[in-house]
Amino acid sequence: AKMPHLIIAGATGAGKSVMLNTLEATLLLEYAPWEITLILCDFKKVEASRFANRVETPHVDIVAATSSTEYTMSVFKYLQEEMNARQSLYQQLGVQKNEDLISAIDMIVPQVLLIADEFTQLYENIKASESMGNDHADEDKRAINSAISDVARLGRSMGVHMFVSSQQLDDLEEGVANQFKAGVSVFA
Repeated sequence: AKMPHLIIAGATGAGKSVMLNTLEATLLLEYAPWEITLILCDFKKVEASRFANRVETPHVDIVAATSSTEYTMSVFKYLQEEMNARQSLYQQLGVQKNEDLISAIDMIVPQVLLIADEFTQLYENIKASESMGNDHADEDKRAINSAISDVARLGRSMGVHMFVSSQQLDDLEEGVANQFKAGVSVFA
């Protein structure tokens, strides 16, 4: 299945999380666990946590219901490693994209979808750590932008996608924001 990366923007209470929950439920109903792997990041620690401890969901691989920048960065690192592994396999088999890989090995390779609610909280966390003396704040911000850009730029052909939401997109670099091919503004 072809799916673009999606960015959802809107004010507090406008319905971003409800929209993401609806998309998640639809994906869970539409696809079998071997067709799609969900990775959920939630900085409010409310929405995604139900998948960590209340609802048994074989589609969900990782739940990061946390405000920890380090943990969330490890999730992006995992996505980058998954893309690198797929790219290596593509090279070995002489294919260019996930659909070609599926045809070459005659096996379903799941789409990987990162769903991140209030993802720009990463930038707020970095600003807060910088004010407390973090000397690596600029490096952290570059690492986040690089990770998001890598997944946005290269992920789609490898079956790795992102649906993200935020109240504001000020900290997201323009080049990174331009990688999202679909966008939704939610108004209350």
